Amino acid sequence: MYNKKLTIVIPAYNEDEVLMNSVYRLLNVKDQILEKYEAITTANILIIDDGSNDQTWPIIERLHNENRQIGGLQFSRNFGHQAALIAGLNEAVKTADCYCYN
Repeated sequence: MYNKKLTIVIPAYNEDEVLMNSVYRLLNVKDQILEKYEAITTANILIIDDGSNDQTWPIIERLHNENRQIGGLQFSRNFGHQAALIAGLNEAVKTADCYCYN
């Protein structure tokens, strides 16, 4: 058994209207990945709030409280999606064996 961990990194900026639905859909994709690749035994979702000024961060906190496989990082201001991806990947490499990003 390989016992690999996957982290899916998602940047978010003012996504309060679509974030919940997007994450619920992504959880289904995550489950499909776990079924297809037996080497991957756990998968997490890491959402980086890129300085949103809407309810994106409270939604990330709510998602985390509902499902501990969902985590988040919060920027103090908007740095751009590239910086959010880099921050997410830097966090993912601490614990994950593989990662994907969008």
